[in-house]
Amino acid sequence: MNDKLLTAEKIKATPSTTISTSRGDMHSKEVSKKSFLTRHQTMVNFVLDTILLINFVMLVWVAVIVQFIFPPAVAANGYTLWGLDLGQWMDLQFGVLAVFCLGILLHLMMHWTWVCGVIGSRLFRSRDGKKRVMDDGQRTILGVGLMIVLLNVMGLGIALAALAIRSPI
Repeated sequence: MNDKLLTAEKIKATPSTTISTSRGDMHSKEVSKKSFLTRHQTMVNFVLDTILLINFVMLVWVAVIVQFIFPPAVAANGYTLWGLDLGQWMDLQFGVLAVFCLGILLHLMMHWTWVCGVIGSRLFRSRDGKKRVMDDGQRTILGVGLMIVLLNVMGLGIALAALAIRSPI
């Protein structure tokens, strides 16, 4: 009875739990309370990087078909390749690009602490030239600020292109 009480206290006090085997022996086994991503980060990185590589190769393949196999867009009316016309191939190219961008975003999210750490240590040094140690909050603010700047620059470029386009008439 006292062993059960001690076992219950162990469960509450530490991240490890005591389990009973079929023989009745008591053994201590470490039970991780980390997330799936944290426990399997190497495998998740490998799978994501493999998917990104395959997606990149597919993106290059579709881009080569659109750019070099089909005639220029004004002359491509009626041409098809494996049942798809130029417009459908361009839609496929955009879809593959969107999936690639999503994979890159996930990759950055998984390595965010490292990215912020490198940016902080390389760009922000103390006055005597030594590396400045930034805490997690400062790195996060720096990273989010950088992401906001990059997204605004991209949005500005898209807005300028939308305003500058001219019709042929």
